[in-house]
Amino acid sequence: MNPKLGITIIYVRDIQKMSKFYTEVLGLSVVKEQTAETFVTLAAGGTWIALADVGGPWVSRKLHLLPAKRETTIAPVGIELSLEVEDVDATWREWQANGVQTLTAPQDFPFGRAFDAQDPEGHLLNIYKLRTS
Repeated sequence: MNPKLGITIIYVRDIQKMSKFYTEVLGLSVVKEQTAETFVTLAAGGTWIALADVGGPWVSRKLHLLPAKRETTIAPVGIELSLEVEDVDATWREWQANGVQTLTAPQDFPFGRAFDAQDPEGHLLNIYKLRTS
């Protein structure tokens, strides 16, 4: 078996606010055929990222799958989205100007250049550009 990552789902508390952030600030497009009131699918460079409202029926149907000893709600924790961009520094400046919560300034790493930020609900975003040589 050689599975292909098809979609990453982020559980969110405020679907409208988060959808606005991912479309207007990050520039992702909504995949209308795969979107409903409490589940928004976004196109992200050949893959999909979805935002699922923790209070919506899609998440509620999944709750019965959780073991009884676990909490009965899903909270949006424990995810980092790594997004590759053409120009890390230009993206950092644009995000600073738009009030995005950046956690670090752009830095050089063995793999390339990157910085960390957060979306409005605190999910970690790693913005990077791989070294070409």
